[in-house]
Amino acid sequence: MRQSNNLPFQQHLAHDTLYRTGSSIRNTDLSFLFHGDVALHHLNRSLSSHLALHPQAITNLANAGLTHLNDIAFFSSDSDNHTTLRLQPHSNVSFQNATTRAQERWPQISLWIRNITLKDLVDGFMAMGDINNCVGTRWTDVENRTCVQSADTHNNLRRAAAGEYSVPLWFLVLPPLLRMQNAHNLINAYHAVSIHPPLPSYIPPGLFDSDASIILPVSAFRTPLHHGEAYGLIALTIHQYNLPPPPLNFPSFPTLYTDHLNSTHIISSAFHVPQLPHQWSSLPGRSLYRWLLYLLQHSPPPRHPPTIVHTPAHTNSSSRPSQLNASTDFIASRSQTTQSLPPPAPLPTLFMDPYILYSPKDGYIETKISSYILSVLISV
Repeated sequence: MRQSNNLPFQQHLAHDTLYRTGSSIRNTDLSFLFHGDVALHHLNRSLSSHLALHPQAITNLANAGLTHLNDIAFFSSDSDNHTTLRLQPHSNVSFQNATTRAQERWPQISLWIRNITLKDLVDGFMAMGDINNCVGTRWTDVENRTCVQSADTHNNLRRAAAGEYSVPLWFLVLPPLLRMQNAHNLINAYHAVSIHPPLPSYIPPGLFDSDASIILPVSAFRTPLHHGEAYGLIALTIHQYNLPPPPLNFPSFPTLYTDHLNSTHIISSAFHVPQLPHQWSSLPGRSLYRWLLYLLQHSPPPRHPPTIVHTPAHTNSSSRPSQLNASTDFIASRSQTTQSLPPPAPLPTLFMDPYILYSPKDGYIETKISSYILSVLISV
């Protein structure tokens, strides 16, 4: 039977759709680069031409038993710029075969290693060095076979690959736990420098309330606007874990009130009955709920996770939850008239799907993909 080299129609359709919308599929975890768990042959091919090592040198290293980046190098802060992570050669490299040329060429290879930064690796793996190969155009040849040709550099695609209006791509290279700790530290820092009025004296300690009356457009993360309420619960849970331990006469499990009923139902269900993978994959804003669920399941000792309770909004009730919600709503509503924009919130990349649709205009897409693609195609 003669095999056809033609690509399936579905692949052409997906290719054309990504091209027309200027979108791409992005890997949300590049920590294998940070750990050096990447083959040298693959790494060298991904680098731009002016940074790549001669292929024979890579072959020489492989003949000496050095096949991966972590066999020959590690990342450390640049001595001139501590915000830059740069490769450094290992001081004691074990060459398994002394007859190869890798050992005698090691000084030149060490120099090559020191010239490469973490950003260089990320740029290569995100196809920033050769964006023309990201997408292409389709045509039919004389034998009625479908062919694909690399497209010219497109501004939207360049912006998508470069991650404009988004978090730096190198952030995706950090190990997951370090990425999460950085996000928590940033949220706590925002709270420490924020200017907010104290709650009324009749609100006792140990009660918390979350609200999100102002949701500014964020081009780095596309999710339904009401999921800002879920982010408020995340920020308040992180802040609650950062507070001094409560007195012994206070409840060990603090109460966190919210007027967002949907978040309460989702977290309550997921906390007691773990959701199946297909249920998470169809949930809009799922990375936020994964983050919140993780916080509730991993409270730092001697802390206890807060109990999330729904309280109706805009009522005339004199109960403490209603009064607390009214005070929080007033503070959040007043923030809409602030003269300075709030700082950008950390993106929940740690809890996103391993591969996710990305758009230069809307960032990471966590809404229903079919609906999103249709809305973009209609607006083109």
